[in-house]
Amino acid sequence: MTDATEISRRSLIAAATGGAAALLGGPLLEDAGARHRERNRASTAIPWSGAHQAGVTTPQQTHLALAALDVVSGGRAELIGVLRAWQAAIEHLTVGAQVPGGGGPTEVPVDTGEAVGQGPARLTVTIGFGPSLFDGRFGLAADHPPALAALPAFAGDALEDARSGGDLLVQACADSRLVAEHAVRMLARIG
Repeated sequence: MTDATEISRRSLIAAATGGAAALLGGPLLEDAGARHRERNRASTAIPWSGAHQAGVTTPQQTHLALAALDVVSGGRAELIGVLRAWQAAIEHLTVGAQVPGGGGPTEVPVDTGEAVGQGPARLTVTIGFGPSLFDGRFGLAADHPPALAALPAFAGDALEDARSGGDLLVQACADSRLVAEHAVRMLARIG
């Protein structure tokens, strides 16, 4: 039996280890937990289709990339083709995959690849139609929803006609800025 004042090697190591963990391990463990949560968010895919477009009722992500685009050529068939190509691209992007296409020996790949390895990052892509899409160029004038109208300027707005409006709106939200911006660039490039 040992004296109460006598400290064993084992208890000394345990105390030192516990003290070091208390002093240093707290922030290290916290950082590891944050890294784990970040990896989980990066690996989480949100289904791109459902009752609503993904992004309409999805919990908010940390980054947003937005583009308003004007359709400057083609007719209805070409517009439908672009929207179908976007749908196919969105299916790949929202699971963290590259958009297939191109890349043959003499072709430039469709996907530029800058988001490779980032995971889906809870990416959602929402496509919106501006009132100008229904102006008759694509045979959609009869389908113009009555409630779809240009928004007025709000207090504090400094709108520029050349940079306002748009036929199509692309909104990409993700927990990675790179993933959100890549999605918008890919759809603009495909379009």
